[in-house]
Amino acid sequence: MYLEQSPYQRDQLINIDQLIGRALDHSVELGDNHHQTIENYVSSGLVPRLLNGQFPATALDRLIFIDSMLKEGKSEEEVKKILDEERKKFLKKPMDLSTLVSAYKGASKSLLMLGSIGFVIFL
Repeated sequence: MYLEQSPYQRDQLINIDQLIGRALDHSVELGDNHHQTIENYVSSGLVPRLLNGQFPATALDRLIFIDSMLKEGKSEEEVKKILDEERKKFLKKPMDLSTLVSAYKGASKSLLMLGSIGFVIFL
């Protein structure tokens, strides 16, 4: 669901003002105090923040997801449970051999070759 579809590079970092600006560009409701809303989401574990105070660019995807769930009437606690379940499923996927085989079959030859090289290096 949400974790697999991020259009942002996972290694791109943004500050809180950039995150707020992008969220507002996507019509995410952040209340009257945008910074406080983000801080509340961080402290409750809904939005990740790195030790250096920056956010992964994918935090925007998380905010969009949270906003859509809240607009559907879910509580923050329910959203957290959904995110935790999605995270567990996402982290479990690469460990499953049949999932890896399916990913290899669906990949292009060049991607397959790169993945194979990476796997061999990993071993």
